[in-house]
Amino acid sequence: MKSLTRIAIAAALAVSHPTSYCNGKSNKMCYTWAVPSSTASSNSGNLFIRIQAPVEYQWVSLGTGDKMSGSTMFVIYQDGTGNVTLSTRMGHGHEMPEHSHMRSVRLIEGSGVMNKTVVANIHCGDLGNMRFKGSNHWISAWKTGSSLHTTDIDADIEEHDGHNSFSVDFSSAVVNSNSNPFIHMTTAIPSGAASGGGGEGNISTIHGIIMSVVFLLGYPLGSLLMPIIGKWFIHATWQMIVFIGMWAGFVTGKLAADRSGDHQRRTGISHAHSWYGRALMILGIVNGGLGLQLAGASMKLIIGYSVVGLVTFLMYTAGAVRKMLRGPKKHQHEPLKYNGSYSAVALI
Repeated sequence: MKSLTRIAIAAALAVSHPTSYCNGKSNKMCYTWAVPSSTASSNSGNLFIRIQAPVEYQWVSLGTGDKMSGSTMFVIYQDGTGNVTLSTRMGHGHEMPEHSHMRSVRLIEGSGVMNKTVVANIHCGDLGNMRFKGSNHWISAWKTGSSLHTTDIDADIEEHDGHNSFSVDFSSAVVNSNSNPFIHMTTAIPSGAASGGGGEGNISTIHGIIMSVVFLLGYPLGSLLMPIIGKWFIHATWQMIVFIGMWAGFVTGKLAADRSGDHQRRTGISHAHSWYGRALMILGIVNGGLGLQLAGASMKLIIGYSVVGLVTFLMYTAGAVRKMLRGPKKHQHEPLKYNGSYSAVALI
């Protein structure tokens, strides 16, 4: 009976092959995993990972776990000479992951830029908390744009355009050999690969649309209502609606800044944009009050507007002061832990 079981296992391993998952635009960004049979049987050991994506992507990343915090991440980008740079990083929430050295991870043969595709064949040592006989959670993220053209493994990367999370069954990714299983793979989308689109879009785009509508259409049209219609109440109502829209745009801008600010260094233009926007909002509040007085609005309406404006101003000021007193957020980055063979352990 035992001999029959061994034969069945051997037969299963003989037909096993790497498993793949594709996402991104048109599902052309693919990840492939191969688990050597020795790793599967002992539930520890080497793991092979392949990341491939069209050159239109500025960077692509794959990470362990189901969220960024604590994820061991593999970030790849072009080095500008036809090769690929692999940067191993540790995730810390929604912030730019910083490089963490992993001696057990290296690029292997077959990596580079070919057929307008960036390919990274990766050999990993024993990643902790991996279920080599079951399903594992993974996350991915990507950014389209021009090549980074750098070999710097600690290069700054901008906020992602899209992201995804999924599970991979390692029991279907077992291969017989403990050597490079991707050496004969082409840049074509792997046959039989599972796929999923992932989350596309950027909150900064929403911010831009809202603020464009508010300042290019909302306020100018509102200013025309008074001379055309001559009804101050209609003018005030319109401007109040636009005013609320402006604050909605401010909120989305703040969210975008909180996210992108962790992924890239702030520039003079960024600071000018922020302070110019704050000045316009304060002037807008003051101008609204002056408009009510000029229109001869009732004292109750003027007081109500003033109270709302004052509360809004105080809330914003309190938030700004609190952020200034706290200073920039700093993290004590834990180094990757290593076992006796210096294999990285993912802190999931």
